[in-house]
Amino acid sequence: MGLGKTCSVITALSKLVQDSIEPVQVLIVTPAHLKFVWIEEFEKFADYRVEIEMHHRTQLRYYFIHPELTKTAIVTIINYDILHSRLPDLVKKNYTVLVCDESHYLKTLTTKRTKAVIALTKNIQSLKYIWLLSGTPTTKDAMDLFSQLKILNHPLAENYIYFAKKYANMKEVEKFGRKIKVFSFSNEDELRYELYSSCMIRRTKDQVLHELPEKTRQIIVLDSDEVEELINQEKEILKTITASEEEIDEILTDPMKMPKTTMLARVRQELALKKIPVVVNFIEEVLSDQNKVVVFAWHRTVIYSLMEALKKVYPQSMIISITGEDTQETKAKAIQLFQNHENPRILICSIAAVSTGVTLTAASTCIFIESDWIPAHIVQAEDRLHRIGQKNPVFVYHFTFDRSVESRILKKMFHRKEKIEKVLEAKHV
Repeated sequence: MGLGKTCSVITALSKLVQDSIEPVQVLIVTPAHLKFVWIEEFEKFADYRVEIEMHHRTQLRYYFIHPELTKTAIVTIINYDILHSRLPDLVKKNYTVLVCDESHYLKTLTTKRTKAVIALTKNIQSLKYIWLLSGTPTTKDAMDLFSQLKILNHPLAENYIYFAKKYANMKEVEKFGRKIKVFSFSNEDELRYELYSSCMIRRTKDQVLHELPEKTRQIIVLDSDEVEELINQEKEILKTITASEEEIDEILTDPMKMPKTTMLARVRQELALKKIPVVVNFIEEVLSDQNKVVVFAWHRTVIYSLMEALKKVYPQSMIISITGEDTQETKAKAIQLFQNHENPRILICSIAAVSTGVTLTAASTCIFIESDWIPAHIVQAEDRLHRIGQKNPVFVYHFTFDRSVESRILKKMFHRKEKIEKVLEAKHV
């Protein structure tokens, strides 16, 4: 999360490249939106020749960085989404290093991407180094770590049930008429020791960025009187999921357990749309004494509606958006414009589209007109501003309606974040 993971890998590769007679072959697996970031980082930090083969869904592209140099790294960059379809070709190559960027994408054993990465580690005999990169290796419970440890062939991942019971407090409970397994954390101190003594290096902003300004987060709770009907609809929808207030409270503590319902998504979107007039006014206040602001949203309808409202106040040249519909090239161009030019001053973007690997330090204020329901995703989005290159204090504002599902989740998610940090904290190891 802006602490130089990519730079660290490129620097570590330098040692391998300089010590090797033959070119070093490297496979980098990454989310699609970060593929071009690796090219930019190699251009900045590599002190060796880099020959890149980048896989896209329908084509290959090739890039050559520092071609004047002799020592060489031959790098394949591919995104998780298409990895399984390219396995037959990739396992035939003699890669020395496997890098999995944003490795929390691999937290579920049964997904195609995780199975594909495990297949790589089992079938590429030349592999000597496996490096997993993540600012948030676990986002909800200890089981998020299991598959990543399995990729590393770590002894802790030899027995799923043993790990689940010892470190994830596995319990079997009856919910919604069926038995399900639920996980959390247990034996946190021992787990932390095992991780740091064997395979994990973690750098926090406090440790490596003493000059980085603090980040201030504020939840702005709006009066819900004008949206009372929508708030009541949320309550009724929750009752259809479970009649128990205790179970509702548990679901809101971990919204990933909430059954998918289009009704709740619709109400969530309508509530976000109701915030637009307030958020527009707030943006005007921010821009009265700051140059730029970033607004995060979840639904594309909310993004487009906010843009239309802002166009009534500001010229179109001041406003730009990024959504999941944009190509990587379009997204990269939008970020470059926002970072390096006076206009646009307002960037409205999907939380999912820019949650990782993107730098938005041209702004020091961000606004969430609607929030993701997973704490790590919120922090990742916030840290697009709060990262290397930021010269000002960062202010984060979450807008929510009183008594809404979102307001309850926001309060609980920041409490859960403290639990996660207990496992990942290094100071007592």
